[in-house]
Amino acid sequence: MSKGVALITGAGQGIGRAISLRLAADGFDIGLSDIPTNKSNLEEVAREITSTYAGRRACLLLADVTVEDDVRNMVDGVVTELGGLDVMIALNETHKRGRRIIGASSLAGKQAMELGRHGITVNAYAPGLIMTAMVDSLKEETMKLMGSSDSDGYDEKSKNNTCVGYLGAPDDIAGLVSYIASAESHFITGQSVVLL
Repeated sequence: MSKGVALITGAGQGIGRAISLRLAADGFDIGLSDIPTNKSNLEEVAREITSTYAGRRACLLLADVTVEDDVRNMVDGVVTELGGLDVMIALNETHKRGRRIIGASSLAGKQAMELGRHGITVNAYAPGLIMTAMVDSLKEETMKLMGSSDSDGYDEKSKNNTCVGYLGAPDDIAGLVSYIASAESHFITGQSVVLL
């Protein structure tokens, strides 16, 4: 039995992929969304979900979240294909059965007040440096601009700039999102959790 339906944008790689896999493991059916150029990555994540987690369903929704019609079609698509929407990761709107909105920015306060009376919690996560392909690319570009080839020195400096002395992994973010998406978090709303 499914815990509900979660829609994750940017699900083809990095943090979005980790969140998709974690919520599938938690018992959610997953709407996987990303830009069309990441379609093969989405297909891989969908295969991993359906082959690893018995009874879990996954659907692919190609969308550019900067295009309003794409967002509307993405939400309508997950509702049509998976029968509803309970958790939305990274977007600021919900549809039909929505109960949780979890964004990757500081969107939480005002929306929490407006949507709370409808039983919808709104929270955000604000990750620091998380070891993803995007951060690797940023590191390469920064080192190039600085004229440096000291990769180890760059990594050490980055670690020293975190509160915990090491860089996070996508699964670290997925663990937080898993809790925020759970029934146990029903009284947590309007929060932006900073992960440094």
